[in-house]
Amino acid sequence: GGLLSTAELSIVQARKEINLFAERMSRMFGMLKDLLHTTNENDFNKLFSRIEKYENISDNMELEIANYLNKVSEGRLSSESKLEIRGKLLKLKVLVTVVITWLVPLIASEMEVMISLKNNMSISIR
Repeated sequence: GGLLSTAELSIVQARKEINLFAERMSRMFGMLKDLLHTTNENDFNKLFSRIEKYENISDNMELEIANYLNKVSEGRLSSESKLEIRGKLLKLKVLVTVVITWLVPLIASEMEVMISLKNNMSISIR
């Protein structure tokens, strides 16, 4: 191939940002997993607060990446690059959809079960 346009080089940057976003989401899932096994209330609150910060950062990253890709798509692109941008936007939407529709409710229900078990254990110990 020949020289790449600025818009096409921007796709390379977007790919890096999407990978960074996915890594951040992965770290957040690891923290959520740790949260489920945290028995100390203080540790639980610290970790929960950290997860909230990650969630806010991830929300902002998602918007920034989508806006960036939309701007890039307004530039001069090959049809292949336009397809790649559509694919990247779809990948971003799928990542967020999986988190919102599958993982968050799953973790919330597991947390409810754990809280219920902890409450029942403290009642039976007394």
